[in-house]
Amino acid sequence: MTPARVHPDAAALARAAADLLIHAADSAIRDHGSFTVALAGGSTPKAMYTLLAAGPAPIDWPRTEVFFGDERCIPPDHPDSNYRTAHESLLSRVPLAADHIHRIRGELGPHAAADHYESLLRRRFAAGPGVTTFDLVLLGLGADGHTLSLFPGHDFAADGDRWCIPAVAPPASPVRDRVSLTLEAVARARSAVFLIAGPDKAPALARLRTALPAGRAEIPASLIRCRSEVIWLTDRAAEG
Repeated sequence: MTPARVHPDAAALARAAADLLIHAADSAIRDHGSFTVALAGGSTPKAMYTLLAAGPAPIDWPRTEVFFGDERCIPPDHPDSNYRTAHESLLSRVPLAADHIHRIRGELGPHAAADHYESLLRRRFAAGPGVTTFDLVLLGLGADGHTLSLFPGHDFAADGDRWCIPAVAPPASPVRDRVSLTLEAVARARSAVFLIAGPDKAPALARLRTALPAGRAEIPASLIRCRSEVIWLTDRAAEG
């Protein structure tokens, strides 16, 4: 694990995350003419999205494509939808073409939605041994060590070379049926960024650090790899 970039509080972390995304977009567009990003749900990404939407158009939105790391199997207007959070705080407020926003259609059910998104990704990023998927993947960390919708107990070997899968959250979750990117899909991304804020994440972050660098399946976040670097943005509260 590379050293975390620690910020005073969640607001400062959100600002740093927005700046990082702006830089990543600029670098990708200069390098190969477009920027592809997989968004995450949660309060910290939402704060970042709000900052990006309020800024003076620092991103070349017409050359940006948005994807999602995971989604609950609910309609897109449901309060718990990751798409709805991103749409209300960012996507509806910037000049992104509708065909550059690729949501996971969770309302289809976990298997149909995963198959649909897998096909979409394979069309967009021509599959092959050396293919890179996203320029940037945003990630969170659950109290149980999960990231995306990859929870402890997940059978990673069964994912094979798939990029998108149906997933199941623990029984306590209000919405158990999920759709998620796989470790393989993230491994093909150029960079991944964890956003970890708040004292409730401190135990999980401490356990995550003990699982690195080798990674342990019972702490799925410890298995994340990508083409270039995995970046860790935390606040002091999460550091304990």
